[in-house]
Amino acid sequence: MKTEYINNISIPSENAENPRSYYIPARSFDIAQNARKNANDCFSLLNGEWCFEYFESLYDLPDNVNEFEFSKTIPVPSCFECYGYGQKQYVNINYPFQVNAPYTVNLNPVGVYKSEFNVDSNDKQYMIFEGVSGAFELYVNNQYIGFSKGSHLIAEFDITKAVKLGANSVTVLVYTYSDASYLEGQDQFRYHGIFRDVYIISRPENHLRDFYIHTDNSGNINIDTEFCGETLPCEYIILDAE
Repeated sequence: MKTEYINNISIPSENAENPRSYYIPARSFDIAQNARKNANDCFSLLNGEWCFEYFESLYDLPDNVNEFEFSKTIPVPSCFECYGYGQKQYVNINYPFQVNAPYTVNLNPVGVYKSEFNVDSNDKQYMIFEGVSGAFELYVNNQYIGFSKGSHLIAEFDITKAVKLGANSVTVLVYTYSDASYLEGQDQFRYHGIFRDVYIISRPENHLRDFYIHTDNSGNINIDTEFCGETLPCEYIILDAE
């Protein structure tokens, strides 16, 4: 566990990739045109039934969650309050804990998730979480990878050095509260867990990482690109007027 970041406003994440434009890569133009994630040869969706355990406080966590024997399962994506864990809350102007920013409370419930996935190539491997509420830690094959506290932001991690060919394990600790709970407090139901898609993207050593499309009222288009590794030649195709 790396609980020291829970109330540290200077550390919003650790080892997460820099934000980039949202896209799903593909190995060919024909596959890219399909636009369906589950038909993509670079993409592995990890949604489904994950092993799960719920703890009322982070101080109740076992010493090594990676060796813990799970007795329950939960669907991913979902919110664990909808499956009987924790308290369903609707809060408007108040906080669901005693206000003492940036601290929350010692009674900070934690949901622990575990699953397996396969790796079938030596390409770079990235694990992407499209939404986890609130803060979470990521472990792959019992190795600490990183954490993120932006619950409605995409968190992407390079897990290449932690994986092996064949079967691999992933463990995620989801903390209900952190200092980010102050910034994210609004008029809403307070639900927690891995509530959006989780997937792995395989990329070659040299690949396009990010792009930015600039347009103006004259119809001009300029595209900035950023690469991981060597800069590669690019071709841009507009498929239709829309």
